[in-house]
Amino acid sequence: MTKELVPLPMIRPNREPFSTALITGATGGIGEAFARALPDTTALVLSGRDEGRLAALQDEFGSRATILVAD
Repeated sequence: MTKELVPLPMIRPNREPFSTALITGATGGIGEAFARALPDTTALVLSGRDEGRLAALQDEFGSRATILVAD
């Protein structure tokens, strides 16, 4: 069973939106979910071990995503 994510603006009311987020473990689990939950205006630096999955995320997020393969 998959739970529905709460949009981050609801978690951070009355605050400026994130401008850039560094997300470790972005190729799965909480890291990937967090990357998807951030507003489209947030630049993403995605880090993970799986270069292929990072490349797929970069294709999905476009120019707002930068990938960093790291262990």
